[in-house]
Amino acid sequence: VIFKPASAGYENVEPVMLQAHIDMVAEKNQDSDHDFENDPLELIEKDGYLWANNTTLGADDGVGVAYMMALLDDKDAKHPALECVFTVQEEVGLQGAVGLDTSDLKAKYCIGLDSSGEDETCVSTSGGVRVSLTKDVSFQKVEVDGLRLSIRGLKGGHSGGDIDKERANANKLSGILLRHLQDELKDIRLSSYDAGLKVNAITRERDCVFTTQDIAKAKEMLTSM
Repeated sequence: VIFKPASAGYENVEPVMLQAHIDMVAEKNQDSDHDFENDPLELIEKDGYLWANNTTLGADDGVGVAYMMALLDDKDAKHPALECVFTVQEEVGLQGAVGLDTSDLKAKYCIGLDSSGEDETCVSTSGGVRVSLTKDVSFQKVEVDGLRLSIRGLKGGHSGGDIDKERANANKLSGILLRHLQDELKDIRLSSYDAGLKVNAITRERDCVFTTQDIAKAKEMLTSM
């Protein structure tokens, strides 16, 4: 939490809290050797758009953090007393907000710089629900030829902010393809299934290996889908 006193003329105005989270969803393409612990992001700017090469950008919620840092640094800005709150572990369940010591915070009003976009304002509160599914599986030891199903090149995105854009999900696509194969061939067996890296990112890439008695038929079906 960083406090900034009110500017001249705003000393009697109620203080305002600003909030954004500083952690990001650190995802990368499987062919990238980027190390999030040590490497800076490789930024690409083109035609008015900014993105990172083969990794997530972290603009959620780096933009909100940048807003607060700019206000804290601006000596000419007119504002009431500011309470700038930078939370951690938002991407893994709002844990930073839950564990925040609020005893020094006095503001009755908070502007959350964490959603809605540039031309919208969200009035009220927001939250999330997480669901875990556990299923028993059985394993068999077999030595047969298998097929690798790889999905690449999807756009991905945030599972909350981009979920309304109907972007393809590599997990769902591979499940649909395997289900079609199972309905026709009846003997599909999964050997490996490489799931996504983050629960709050729309999966862009997927690899799975499966076996079937009719490899040629499986290839034919996948080619035609």
